[in-house]
Amino acid sequence: MNTDVQLCIMNKDVEKTLKAAIVESGLSVYRLAMDAGVNQHSIAWFVEGKRTLRLDTASKIAKRLGLELTEVKGFDRAVRAQNPRRKSTKGR
Repeated sequence: MNTDVQLCIMNKDVEKTLKAAIVESGLSVYRLAMDAGVNQHSIAWFVEGKRTLRLDTASKIAKRLGLELTEVKGFDRAVRAQNPRRKSTKGR
């Protein structure tokens, strides 16, 4: 995966699981943000359903909560098939 490209697309099940883990952790948004090294507003807005998270931000939060995000092979092809204008990130 090209690290220069930050995907903002997460499966709804992943979002639901991550939101539940944040709430169930008992950590304040501020403490989680400080521990994970991310902006506290990003976490608060995500939990409130006002925005999604960038993949790198979601990964940092998941790691702090003892979770792991994994890449799904063939995802890039599936997205390009739905949006033919999107350029491939392979070979960059």
